[in-house]
Amino acid sequence: MSDNEGWNPEPIVAMHPVEDADADTAFNFIPPPPPNLPATSHYAYPPQVQQPMQVLPKSPGLAVVASFFFPGLGSMISGRGGKGAAILISYLVSWFLISVLIGIPLVIFFWIYGMVAGSNDAKKWNAAHGIIS
Repeated sequence: MSDNEGWNPEPIVAMHPVEDADADTAFNFIPPPPPNLPATSHYAYPPQVQQPMQVLPKSPGLAVVASFFFPGLGSMISGRGGKGAAILISYLVSWFLISVLIGIPLVIFFWIYGMVAGSNDAKKWNAAHGIIS
């Protein structure tokens, strides 16, 4: 006789009294009733269906408006924080260079470049995530 003979693989869940039984067998091990599932189900609970992850698109217009007031912010909100920070730092340094006149064209350049880069970054992010903008 092997060690596994007579072993029941199903666990004994609960003990319920059995009606119409004599005093010696008043309690038998009976599993609890199954959940309200179809008879063909092999699961205690129905399998969960994974929903695809949804992402919201980045707005190129919002990126342009944000960069209009704060150069580089449009790139930052489009997911390119390093690029946005570089634009902002370059813009601020250009303000200090105004005293030597080279700063005036640089301020204008980085201000316009921040708006264009913010819009392009938002469009690239949308395209990478399958969103047409």
